[in-house]
Amino acid sequence: VGTLDDLPGMRTCVSCNFMIACIVLACEIGLMWAVSGYLASKQVVQDGDSRRYATPAGDAHWLSTTATVMADTSGWALAVFGLAYWGLTFGLYWNFISYMLTIGPIATIPAIAWSYTHSPNTSMRTTLLTRRVKLAGWLLAVLMLAAFGNLSVFPEQIYRHLNKSHTTIVPDDPLVLALRDTFYTENPKEHFDGLPFNQRMGIVDEFIKDKVTWKSDLSQYGVLGLLTSPTDVLTRGAGDCQGQSSVTASLLFALGGVQAFCVETPFHWWTHAKDMSTGETYNLNAHGHAGLQGSVLPQPPDMVYTWYPPSCTIGQDGCTEVEAYNRNTMHWMANPVRGFMGAMTGMHEFRRDILPHFAGANQWQLIAIGVVVGVVIGLYASYFQADLGNACKSADGFGRLLKRVGVSLPAGVYGMYMTFIWGYVYFPVVLVHMVGIITFAITFACNDGYNISIGTPQPIAPPTTLLSLARHCCCSTTRDGRPSYQWGAVPTAEGAVLAQPTTRTVGDALSLA
Repeated sequence: VGTLDDLPGMRTCVSCNFMIACIVLACEIGLMWAVSGYLASKQVVQDGDSRRYATPAGDAHWLSTTATVMADTSGWALAVFGLAYWGLTFGLYWNFISYMLTIGPIATIPAIAWSYTHSPNTSMRTTLLTRRVKLAGWLLAVLMLAAFGNLSVFPEQIYRHLNKSHTTIVPDDPLVLALRDTFYTENPKEHFDGLPFNQRMGIVDEFIKDKVTWKSDLSQYGVLGLLTSPTDVLTRGAGDCQGQSSVTASLLFALGGVQAFCVETPFHWWTHAKDMSTGETYNLNAHGHAGLQGSVLPQPPDMVYTWYPPSCTIGQDGCTEVEAYNRNTMHWMANPVRGFMGAMTGMHEFRRDILPHFAGANQWQLIAIGVVVGVVIGLYASYFQADLGNACKSADGFGRLLKRVGVSLPAGVYGMYMTFIWGYVYFPVVLVHMVGIITFAITFACNDGYNISIGTPQPIAPPTTLLSLARHCCCSTTRDGRPSYQWGAVPTAEGAVLAQPTTRTVGDALSLA
């Protein structure tokens, strides 16, 4: 590459962009806090300042209880899968995709933290916390399956991510050599070699664009951000920007006389080429899928790597793959802080490809999306508070659902419409704005303090683990000899059991066997 400063976007002050975005977001959250707080003040119900525990009377049949436990176990299995799959993908990619995956925890953790602020009863706090962690796991599972649904590719992806250079840049691959022959057929070698470097690279760039149709990994493989090889791309005749970059770098090495580097930036990969004799440089694949007239540069790189020929022939004289590729091909990688800030402020894709769709008469769609976001957050908050089922059973429960949707709608509509505005005014703000507003809306609607004020009851659920189920079925007394209480019954301070549904406050003596 020469010096890293030669790369477009390397001098971009990502910390400056990120700081500006955070200042803008802080002002926006202040505005949303005022609006949502005002709306919440109009929703307060009588006696809403104390958390109530609404419990059904009577004991549940063991079959019903077993079904509940099995359903909860299945729910936890999905949650654990979501959390584990998120962690695997985050660690595997460890690049732009990983930084984007942090949006999930950013959006869910603040709301979960409220489990420790408004529940003085330790056992109830634990119940709330586990329920909410499980819900976050569900959300991650849904998002991960939507973005990375094809699990069959991951074994190979693990290997490729650990060996990027000689699995994605392969100038000796038969398909790459065939592509080189096709290139020389269309551009005779004698004539091509005599052209200036910039003109030669321009021809290669246009050749790749013609031979490799831009097509997303999600549509081809069912996975976002797949690390594809030239074999994958040339077999299908299509690939995304990373696939185009891998084929381009492989072809340049096959043509000879050029050192090529694959460069990853937020939402785009491109190829940096250097003439080995003159030191001239040229950037290919800068257009993405916008045509040769378009460009997504400059963007701050977060990873740059290249390829060196193997130092020995694998399989001969004891040569192993480790010995053959034992040189450091990772030319540069951004530190996590710079990489995160670059990812969160590099939303050029939104400005170039998404905003035009909402221009003019289509702006109403932004408002419609904002309404949908508000409704979804209201539903999420209702389940978060164990109150979603009540919305289907009683007018009060449905009213609380509408209240949560009501405080979420302004943030949803404002967040979506201002995303459109910021995209035109200053696009580095876009992603920080969007994530921050949605996180605020989720946190506010899920906030225990707010839900206490609107009279949200908290059910004391029956045992939801196999251990607690066994204890309930086998044990009739507690450790101190008192009779064990029925599920759904509320013990009074004197130890008597109230057989009818009741509402108790935090100050009452509540305990379960």
